[in-house]
Amino acid sequence: MIPVALPCLLGEDRPAMAGIARGELHRILHTAALRLGVRIRYGLSVSRLAQQAGQVHVELTDGTTRTVDLLVGADGIRSTVRDLTGCTAPVDYHGQMVWRALVPRPDWATGIHTYASTGHQTGLVPISATQAYVFLTENGVRPDVLPDSELAERMAELLASFAGRVAEFRPLVARSGSVVRRPVQTVIVDAPWSHGSSIVIGDAAHAPSLQMISGAALAIEDGLILAEELDRQQDVPKALESFTDRRWEQCSVLVKTSVAISHLEQERHRDSHQLIDPCHRQMAQPA
Repeated sequence: MIPVALPCLLGEDRPAMAGIARGELHRILHTAALRLGVRIRYGLSVSRLAQQAGQVHVELTDGTTRTVDLLVGADGIRSTVRDLTGCTAPVDYHGQMVWRALVPRPDWATGIHTYASTGHQTGLVPISATQAYVFLTENGVRPDVLPDSELAERMAELLASFAGRVAEFRPLVARSGSVVRRPVQTVIVDAPWSHGSSIVIGDAAHAPSLQMISGAALAIEDGLILAEELDRQQDVPKALESFTDRRWEQCSVLVKTSVAISHLEQERHRDSHQLIDPCHRQMAQPA
């Protein structure tokens, strides 16, 4: 067993990391946004945009148009806004597929547990008092798509090479009604991340591999720092440039390190942990 001590940014008496279900996080953010008076529209994307006189003219996919002082593209690794603003970057696949299965939380699971075997890595992450998710990294595979009906059985088969506690939660995976399988992909956009009064943030600008479980945390940090720069400067394009200056090095190092971890897992899987600790310490540095 190799323990990894994570930086405790909230104090030594507080946990360094906490798991939360995606649906619960969405509920918290949605409630807070409505309380602040944010108008939320669903099922829309940007189909066209143009910059003129310090504003952004946007056409949405429902045919409506908007003219705004600032456009923030936080639309994920396959960002439409990224391409429309000219901040193009390739989406790189790294030869791995990551599986996740929602399972009942075992009594012993009070923190994140990870396990390595020949060819794969797995682990368990508690996300509430009653639930956890099991992850599995499948190495050396094409990014194909499997039928949903086969996912639970196939994931349980891949866990068969593990013993110990993995063998305990393997039957839970086989019975899980919530299993997803996603390719390990990354994106890093060269600076600048902005064009005029448009900018991309979060996974649209810098998507690390899934091993670091850091994409959402970086995106939240981006939002806070972007707000700071917009409050500090009256000129929107200058605020966007300052934001990129503050975020570029930290985020690019994290993405590049996450790629190195992905490659090590496929070549010498027991060595990959050596990069995880310094990567978390890089994330803990003030932005």
